[in-house]
Amino acid sequence: QDKLEDFMKLLKTMQLPVEKMRGFATNVANYQPLGALCPFAPDNGNRNGYCLNGRHSSEACCADPCGIAKDWSAGNNELNYAQQLSVTAKAVLGMEAHMVIDTGRNGQ
Repeated sequence: QDKLEDFMKLLKTMQLPVEKMRGFATNVANYQPLGALCPFAPDNGNRNGYCLNGRHSSEACCADPCGIAKDWSAGNNELNYAQQLSVTAKAVLGMEAHMVIDTGRNGQ
């Protein structure tokens, strides 16, 4: 289940100085690939629906080797997850979030 918006709302309740935050770091574990970035196609609020419901399933950015798209997750690869994190941070917190992606443990 997609919990990014809930996470951003939690950060908002903490009253963090988002104007001083640069962004987020993600850590690829197991075999989640870095992948290819999909075009952003809003589906439900801030969620990217480009690959959901089998749409564009033949495109490289929609490859889902970990089988998480069936759970309505737009983070089928690390680049798409980072994009979703950034879009949600902008919508909920009003911040332009930058990303650091640690791929040291993704098995590739």
